[in-house]
Amino acid sequence: MNRIDLRSDLSLVAGVDAVSEDGSDSGAVDLGFALAPNAYELDRTTSSAFAELGKRWNKKLTTTFAARWDHFGGDERLSGKLGVSRAVSETGSRIWARLANGFKLPSFFALGNPLFGNPDLVPEKVRSAEVGYTHELNDSNRVSVSAFKSRYDNLVDFDFDTFTSVNRGRINVSGLEVRGDFQLSATVSFNVDATLSNISSSSGPLRRRPERTGGISVNWAFSERWGLNVIARYVGSRLITAIPTGDVDASAYALFGATARYERSPSQSFWIAVDNAFDEDYQDAPGFPSPGARIRLGASLSF
Repeated sequence: MNRIDLRSDLSLVAGVDAVSEDGSDSGAVDLGFALAPNAYELDRTTSSAFAELGKRWNKKLTTTFAARWDHFGGDERLSGKLGVSRAVSETGSRIWARLANGFKLPSFFALGNPLFGNPDLVPEKVRSAEVGYTHELNDSNRVSVSAFKSRYDNLVDFDFDTFTSVNRGRINVSGLEVRGDFQLSATVSFNVDATLSNISSSSGPLRRRPERTGGISVNWAFSERWGLNVIARYVGSRLITAIPTGDVDASAYALFGATARYERSPSQSFWIAVDNAFDEDYQDAPGFPSPGARIRLGASLSF
């Protein structure tokens, strides 16, 4: 990837990319009365080229245009994004809008699993639009609110009637998002966010997609080497599913966690994290409880 400043008011970012994937499964499913083969092996290569052009028309108005071309398995897709932003105050507050489209390839499991897979699946597609306002209180504090609308086609889902993976019809998602970033002092900052969305589908309910989410994250650098991050996350009720149970309405839940980090040097740091600190009982699939409270240790080294 390369960035080129064509002029003082015009910049270009461009690059190429190639991803080679290999996936396999050598297992079997015990049906009680027999073992069903569950083995598959797939590979694919995706070649891509992309570019983004940014233009500053004056002190207030900027635009961006991005395009991406992907080639995979004899097929190709062209994606794009258009954005415009206009400052409305001397502090940098601005109104903005974005239009974009994209796609996602089906997973190897959805394509190749002998029991549940479907080799005829096509890529998922999405078109989205978003408008918003960002209010800059000062250099370190801002609040933004935005409205969005997205249209998804061919979402991959499991169909209990045919007992296989299928491409669903059209799904529309619209809603509001609010976010705030605040610097309380030289050592303490926090951000909050909340999303309220409405999901409608032409081919049945969408699973594992809550319509209400939100959270808060607090950062405290209490010494030159030590820092603490505390987070809380709320996930609203949603529909989840598993083969033995079918669809289940899952209750909302809240998770709390914290990470303490010690920076020994610019290239070495160590951390300890607590996940799900209050041992919240929740499930992303019926019959499969998510991990309870746990502690993790880690290190980060750079050369």
